[in-house]
Amino acid sequence: MSDKASSRQEHRRVDILGCPFDAITMVEAVQSIEDAIRRQEQLHITVGNVDMVMKARKDPRLARAFWESQLTIVDGVPITWAAAFLRRPVNGRVCGTDIVWRCAAISQKMKHGVALLGGGEGVAERAARNLRKAFPNSILHVIPTPFPLRQEDNKRIIRSIRANDDRIVLVALGAPRQELWLNEHLSATGANVGIGIGAAFDIISGSKPQAPEWMRRNGLEWLHRMRLEPRRLSRRYLVEDMLFFGLLLKERIQIALRRETRNTDTGRFYDRTT
Repeated sequence: MSDKASSRQEHRRVDILGCPFDAITMVEAVQSIEDAIRRQEQLHITVGNVDMVMKARKDPRLARAFWESQLTIVDGVPITWAAAFLRRPVNGRVCGTDIVWRCAAISQKMKHGVALLGGGEGVAERAARNLRKAFPNSILHVIPTPFPLRQEDNKRIIRSIRANDDRIVLVALGAPRQELWLNEHLSATGANVGIGIGAAFDIISGSKPQAPEWMRRNGLEWLHRMRLEPRRLSRRYLVEDMLFFGLLLKERIQIALRRETRNTDTGRFYDRTT
């Protein structure tokens, strides 16, 4: 284990169906990353959306990785709607792909390295090239990442990150592998910040198109992704993740019933319209 302290700051953390989310803006997220590097603290950032909530409900290891992370950002407009519906508001969306661009900017600003792990063949390299076009003085190290990862591969990756003295580790292994990898290995890498970034390398590299802005603004990124990969994603989005909305309604009813019980116990009138 590393001797770095944990960088859990006092952002308001809310529970959405058993998954934590921090009420934080993009500016605050970037500041948290810079602070962790500056203070030599550890900051594991998990990136959550509806699909992650449903996966965490089924996988206790993933749920534990989320709750043990120092920061969970809201990467999905439907989560902001869900938080408001449960009266546990967050401060808007913090896009995971945008965080990767911000990490390159931080690298250029602070002159610290960023390790890029995972992605398909050649994807991380192309993503790094595009990031360097925007931030020419960023320090980006693409770490060869075979799949599946064996224990000896993990050791080699950790040695590479330590040799490069990278301060940020971006991991694109898919969920839950990337979250579990960081939960287990971030300390050993010697880096300060670790983020599981999903398909961000695909988008930044140009391998896959990003959803149009109007779809992102209206919570329809899932539809864009399903259109691109219908065989792989149709069941996930149309069957598995749709259960989220029924569970959300059930949770809202339970909250209302608990409030009514508390108000009845104290002899106060409960206004059902609030």
